Amino acid sequence: MYPEIYVLRHGQTHWNAVRRIQGQLESHLNETGHRQAAAMADLLETEGVTAKTHALISSPLKRARETAAYVAAAMGVPAPVATDDDLKELYMGDWQDLMYDDLTAAGQGLREGETHLDWCLRAPGAETRQAFWDRAGRALARIEVPTVIVCHGLLSQVLRTQAMGWGMDRLGDLPARQGDIYRIRDGVHHVLSPDR
Repeated sequence: MYPEIYVLRHGQTHWNAVRRIQGQLESHLNETGHRQAAAMADLLETEGVTAKTHALISSPLKRARETAAYVAAAMGVPAPVATDDDLKELYMGDWQDLMYDDLTAAGQGLREGETHLDWCLRAPGAETRQAFWDRAGRALARIEVPTVIVCHGLLSQVLRTQAMGWGMDRLGDLPARQGDIYRIRDGVHHVLSPDR
């Protein structure tokens, strides 16, 4: 059983908005993303999450660090926020910087029965499923105290799947909506949404 964790996906970016594949490339939060980050920070404050109750760690990618800055301010965590390279998003090989719609038009769209993660792992030169799973596991293994983690959609799903004690066969079972917070406490997964 792991300590309590709150897992946040970064707010929406300029690339998210136009459906450009980011992977481990950089893109800044857009106006919507800044609002989402502020709302998630406010929700954590409402939950009573502070620097005295929880640690804060972020992916080093800009979009996550920009989101984490809002959280740090609400929690009272001094800058800079600690980062962990293992919290980076899936490396998507040759598909990074391409448009989802262009890939679909070229016959590389989502196949029947395929999860979004399955599709991403099909990218030529992408990180393997096992490598991605192991990387998320290393990040999780370093969590020793209640912690807020700011990362990415796919990494969040893998991280939370492992925190629940589930195997790779359950990777598609958890949501990864931008703007929601996912709390795992005592082996139970909760979705906290600022707009619900």
